[in-house]
Amino acid sequence: MDLDLHVRVDDRAAFAIVLDPTTGDQATFQGKGDLRFQYDPEGQMRLTGPFTVSEGGYTLQFYGLVKKRFDLVPGSTVTWDGDPIGAHMDIKARYRSESAAYPLVANSTGELSEAERNRLSARLPFEVVINIAGGMEKPDIGFAIDLPREYRNSYPQVNDELDRLADRSREEERNRQVFGLLVLNSFIQDEAAGGAPSSSIASSAARNSVNGILSDQMNKITGRFVKGVDIQLGVSTVDQTQGSSTYQRTSVDYKVSKSFLDKRLSFEVGGSVGVDENEANASNVNSTRAAQYAIVYNLTRDGRFRLRGFYENAYDIYDGEIMDSGIALIHTRDFEENEHAREAAREAFRKQEAEERRKKKAARDKKDTPASPETPASP
Repeated sequence: MDLDLHVRVDDRAAFAIVLDPTTGDQATFQGKGDLRFQYDPEGQMRLTGPFTVSEGGYTLQFYGLVKKRFDLVPGSTVTWDGDPIGAHMDIKARYRSESAAYPLVANSTGELSEAERNRLSARLPFEVVINIAGGMEKPDIGFAIDLPREYRNSYPQVNDELDRLADRSREEERNRQVFGLLVLNSFIQDEAAGGAPSSSIASSAARNSVNGILSDQMNKITGRFVKGVDIQLGVSTVDQTQGSSTYQRTSVDYKVSKSFLDKRLSFEVGGSVGVDENEANASNVNSTRAAQYAIVYNLTRDGRFRLRGFYENAYDIYDGEIMDSGIALIHTRDFEENEHAREAAREAFRKQEAEERRKKKAARDKKDTPASPETPASP
């Protein structure tokens, strides 16, 4: 077969590319294309021509922390020059973040008057831009921060700082500010300018990764050596601020439960204990450490419907310590485990059928086999 096709893409046609089949993440777009596709009898394919994006977008999920919608910039192009999977990309996508400019400007300017600080504390429509260039097999992806021209003219200090961040040598600092806008919806102020240490976010993430590993190991140890009750432990580390000082607070969360009546009835006790802080620094956070209690009764044997009576405590920034108690009706449905159970049941049924067929075949073979004559006894 020898094909030579001229393909024109109407901008009313909508396309979707699934980027992650597990989560269903996909990019959607519309645009115009003027392409030529060739296929020869030897199976060689060629694709040439441009595709120009008119609209579309992509939802970016960042380390499970944020989910941001980026809009494709009209005029972005994907151009083929022969290889169908070797297209050249020139694509831009942007996300708008309403943020104050003061933390960004305070990093590089001197002392500001109170009037200037108040003016720079107003939220401006900053844009986080993703630039995708190069080939599809190895794209070159970079970030940028932009601000509409009318705001740049009104805030010359912000304009100068954005131009400085746009320099290639400032990539690390630029990416740090992009992280702040996407995750915190705010610029990150340097420690020298009165802000938190620049590495605090990364160090907090690293600490909590280690804490997750530690929690898993602690639960394995308790499951091995503690019998009769179910114990769950967790370790968490957070940065606590008091006045002008910042300190790290680590706590161990625990939950102890015991089941009765063939696991239909269970009692739970849980709470939190601080392990590396001064009592003076803990302040009102101590109120979250009081024990919490719950009684859970399975209305059905499979535990799908449960009745839970609870006595809990929490700390609210406005109302202080809150004690809460009541009764809750819980309905649980775990689709993944149900699928595993169905697959296990199907596998057991297949094995049972195979065993019955084997027994029937053995019985038939025994019936069809002629009996050997008896050997006469020797005199």
